[in-house]
Amino acid sequence: MLNYGQCYLNQQRHLLYIPIHMNMTQSMRSIMTEQQWQLTNFQNDKDGYFETDMHKLTVLCILRDPWERWNSAMCQYWYTRELEDITKEELMKVRLDHHSDRQVDYVTGFDPSESFLRFRMGDPELCKILGIERLPILNQSKYRDKKVHIQKRIDDIVDDELRQAVQDHYQDDYRFITHGTLPKSN
Repeated sequence: MLNYGQCYLNQQRHLLYIPIHMNMTQSMRSIMTEQQWQLTNFQNDKDGYFETDMHKLTVLCILRDPWERWNSAMCQYWYTRELEDITKEELMKVRLDHHSDRQVDYVTGFDPSESFLRFRMGDPELCKILGIERLPILNQSKYRDKKVHIQKRIDDIVDDELRQAVQDHYQDDYRFITHGTLPKSN
């Protein structure tokens, strides 16, 4: 499981990748491991690197449409727990586990106005930066047949009230994706 602040650092290239659950983390983790990026945590800076050299880094993160990401997270939640069914009341909680955390929570602590590159899933520009031809898709077919059934059931449950609850919960994600702004820290 990812912790907030967990990231991969390539000091030689001055790149930092922040993984966000449900946003190609398995694929990116395989690339980071293969390219020998250092797994670290920018919110628990034991070596003081981020305090002194953060301005040198280009920060990379992959963002996903919050509605699509939430749907995918709900399918995974249902599938991994081998639930018989899921109710609207349960879905109304919106955040059922860490897979449905807000994307902005993973990048809190950064100023996205400088050297912060936000990518959509599959963006070819990210591949250029990483020096690869394309991103591997590692878990696409893991539960495809079951997911079709689960997604149909979720589609049957979704109504305007649930859609609005999801949009309200992820409003900072929508703002970050659209405008590049993060919520103010408390």
